[in-house]
Amino acid sequence: GLGSACEIRLPWAMKLKISGDAVLLEQEGDQPAPASAEEPIGPAVDRADEQPAVPVDLLVVDDEPKIRSLLKEAFEAKGCRVRTAASGEETFAQLSQNLPQLVLLDLKLQDTDGFEVLKQIKSRYPHISVIVITGTFGEEVDQFVQEMGAVACLHKPLNLAALRRRVFDLAASSSGQTHTPR
Repeated sequence: GLGSACEIRLPWAMKLKISGDAVLLEQEGDQPAPASAEEPIGPAVDRADEQPAVPVDLLVVDDEPKIRSLLKEAFEAKGCRVRTAASGEETFAQLSQNLPQLVLLDLKLQDTDGFEVLKQIKSRYPHISVIVITGTFGEEVDQFVQEMGAVACLHKPLNLAALRRRVFDLAASSSGQTHTPR
């Protein structure tokens, strides 16, 4: 017979279609999202008119390779310099070599707690802005990371347009500062 079909929406502008025995993963086309939907993360939703006012230097810290890759690609497409780290150890190795303007930090890392990484970043490099990214929801988490020094706490699935605006605004407001590793 015809079998059954279902569609699963992933947060990376990709669709997983299951129809009978076939499983397909394909990039979504130019279909507009409903007005109430959050914009999925990924190159398929790139907006040509969004550009940083000043050069932006980012460090993306996430243990999920796809998230790191998508954020790196999305921000590099806008002219940003992006380095990545998959762990707390890699984060501090990167920071010891060259300090970014901003760190995008996932709270759940395999080797260490993201809260501890945030605490250490703010202790060693208090001038670096940190945006926390998490799949955990709750006002308590948002408030806690902001009390620890994060400028914002954003939740997965990410709204890429909102993340870009926040990053570009922070970079513009701190463009007069120069940062060197300690």
